[in-house]
Amino acid sequence: SVPGAGDSRAPFVVNACGLVRNALLDPLFIFPLGMGVRGAAWATVLSQAVASAGAGYWLFRKVDRPFVHYDLFRRPSAEHIAQILRWSIPMCLESMLFTFFLMVITRFTAGFGAAALTVFRVGGQLETLCWLVCQGFSTGITAFVGQNYGAGHWQRMRAGIRKALKLLVAWGLLVTVLFIVARRQLVAIFVPVPEVVDMGASYVFIMAFCQVFSCLEAVGSGVFRALGRTIPPSVASIASNGLRIPLAYALSRTSLGTDGIWLGITLGAMLRGSWIFLWFLAHARTWPDDPDATK
Repeated sequence: SVPGAGDSRAPFVVNACGLVRNALLDPLFIFPLGMGVRGAAWATVLSQAVASAGAGYWLFRKVDRPFVHYDLFRRPSAEHIAQILRWSIPMCLESMLFTFFLMVITRFTAGFGAAALTVFRVGGQLETLCWLVCQGFSTGITAFVGQNYGAGHWQRMRAGIRKALKLLVAWGLLVTVLFIVARRQLVAIFVPVPEVVDMGASYVFIMAFCQVFSCLEAVGSGVFRALGRTIPPSVASIASNGLRIPLAYALSRTSLGTDGIWLGITLGAMLRGSWIFLWFLAHARTWPDDPDATK
């Protein structure tokens, strides 16, 4: 609700404080208190509890909180509940199936040994250089487009989407170049083991070519969700992520080996980004003109 109200700073502060608190409590509970793995779990639980309390305080106590004129505890109507479910269920299925597909691909990767699993993990962390930025922009696009859609400012929507697209594609290209040029150095930062660095450099090089497609996906998904159309991006995402499994399996059984798994993942991401973005472009052609809107 907070990003939807146009305030991304408050959740950033709350979540950042929770992460810092977790980073401080982890070593304290694990080592001085001797709690080991249990200590790490308790540190996470306590940090999340405090972060949730901070979010609740902002939502219900702050003067400029969103929806200040609404009774949040009023019983919602059946129509509203049904609408929320129609919006939420596709996204829930998308997240659930993404995790399931990832588990299957992890199983394929495990067949190539511990080094391959390490590369898969490290490579996934490196991908967040682009993926997390895309998620942040996608949330911002959803809030911006949703507000202007409600006000009927179609031209302003178009202008904002174009600017966000330019920024995201520029960032995606930068990450692509970084992954190609400095792939070995990036992997060596996390695991300075020659075997892992060699395999990881190949992973990062292959994944470099889908970063821009992730940016296109973020724009298309953000716009669709702002318009209340959560089914198109979820359908494209589920189908494309599901296709990764046969691609990764088939290609890994060739002479490519682990590179076949990475290539299957990359092809699935490229298909997903292209599909969602082209779907968005086709839908945007049906938008009405709004020459008098504020740009």
